[in-house]
Amino acid sequence: MGKWYPFVGTLLAYHGFICFMLMVVGFLAFVLSLKQGYLKYQFRLFGWIVIATLLVSMQGWLMIHNLFEGLIWFIIPAFLIVSNDIFAYLVGYFFGRHQLIALSPKKTWEGYIGGAIFTFLFSLIVSFFLIFIVVIILTIYSRIDM
Repeated sequence: MGKWYPFVGTLLAYHGFICFMLMVVGFLAFVLSLKQGYLKYQFRLFGWIVIATLLVSMQGWLMIHNLFEGLIWFIIPAFLIVSNDIFAYLVGYFFGRHQLIALSPKKTWEGYIGGAIFTFLFSLIVSFFLIFIVVIILTIYSRIDM
């Protein structure tokens, strides 16, 4: 596993430059392919491509950045999303009386509020136990020296 750290570090270091150069190539290809009569369609399509590219590249960069800053920043949000879904369902199932939205008839205000409260409590408990696991807390740079 350790042999991949320099490769991933290089990708992370040059990720912004690689994305920028790909955007420049895409923009040049867009400008060279413009045709009279199709400009409105081409600009709309180009806008969607730019938005999709930014969403994908930023999510990838943020995920890599979070993993480099410590695994806890990846594990805690994943646990909290799962726990919120589970607790909102359980509280809504057992105590739910008032409908939250007509689009989803089984969602209740009680489940929404109960899910938020139990997720907060769950976050305190999980983070208390995870801070004692050294591998999860340390950044990837400090684990290389171990």
